[in-house]
Amino acid sequence: MEPNPARCLLLPVVLLLTVACRRTTLMHHYEHVSSEGWARTDTLRFRLPEVRDSGDYLLDLGMRYTATFPYRGVWVVAETRLCGDSVACRDTLYFAMTDETGAPVTEGVNLLQHESRLTTLHLCEGDSPQIHIRHIMNRELIPGIREVGLRATLRQRP
Repeated sequence: MEPNPARCLLLPVVLLLTVACRRTTLMHHYEHVSSEGWARTDTLRFRLPEVRDSGDYLLDLGMRYTATFPYRGVWVVAETRLCGDSVACRDTLYFAMTDETGAPVTEGVNLLQHESRLTTLHLCEGDSPQIHIRHIMNRELIPGIREVGLRATLRQRP
C-alpha cells in the first residue's frame, strides 16, 4: 500500500495549526460606565479566569470614549487582589487620550478607543486575581467615557 501524498501533507498542516492557535489572551472584557459619566466612587471590577499557564501576564487598560471628552487624559488606580480583599499591588497610571497638540491618539466615528499598558503581573497556575480600577481625578464625575476594559495576555517567551 503506497502512502497517500495528501495524507502526508495533512499531518504537518494540522500540527502547525494546533501550535499557531495557542491562546495567549486570558481575558479581554469591557465594563460599561454610566452615560452621565464615570463617578469617582464607581470602582470597576474585573475577575480574571483561573490561570492555566504560570507566567508573566501583560495587563492592558482600554477606554472607549466620545470626542467630547474634556481632558487630555485620566489618572487611574488599579489594585490587584490575589486572595480576597487583600491588595497585592497598586498601580497608578496616567491614561493619555490626546497627544501634545491635543489631538486624539486614536481614531473613531462615534467612539474613540485606546489601550495602554497598565502593568505586568506574574501569575501562577490556579490564580484568579481581581483587578479593581477607579479614576482619581479632581472632578467627581468624568463625562465622555463610555467603557473601561482590561486585557490580560500571557507574555510569549522568545
